[in-house]
Formats: sequence, structure tokens, C-alpha cells
Amino acid sequence: MSQATPVDPRIVRAKRTLQLGIALLAVVGLILVLILVF
Repeated sequence: MSQATPVDPRIVRAKRTLQLGIALLAVVGLILVLILVF
């Protein structure tokens, strides 16, 4: 995935936001599963 071309800051920010969103979804999903199970 390494590229010689300079990376657009907007792309970097979008990727970071996407990763953060996925992490939040995973945490919320885990909490919901725990609440439903117990």
C-alpha cells in the first residue's frame, strides 16, 4: 500500500475517520451483544 506520490490529507483524514467509525461500531455492537446475552 506504500505509494511514492504525496498523500492527500483529506484521504488520510477520511481513512482515520472510517477506522474510528468502525471501531465505535464494533464497541457498540459488543455492548449490545453483552446486554442481550446477560
